[in-house]
Amino acid sequence: MNVLHHYQILLRRSMGQLTSVAPSHYRNADRQVTQIVELQALVTQKDEIIAARDETILHREDQINESDNIITQHITQSLSSSRNRSTT
Repeated sequence: MNVLHHYQILLRRSMGQLTSVAPSHYRNADRQVTQIVELQALVTQKDEIIAARDETILHREDQINESDNIITQHITQSLSSSRNRSTT
């Protein structure tokens, strides 16, 4: 058997092996791409949840500050009224 013929046989065999292995590698890569897309969607969803929670926290902090201001005003007015009554 000459060298060129032997080389062609090996080349065909290698191409056959590549052809049989390629679909499974393609499916694996496709599955990994799908998983990446799903993970990116989950990350985006969690980011939105975190942003909504942050907004809720800020709103509640504003409400607390408002309540504190109202309480402070009430205390100040009560103290003023008490002083006015005690001086008269």
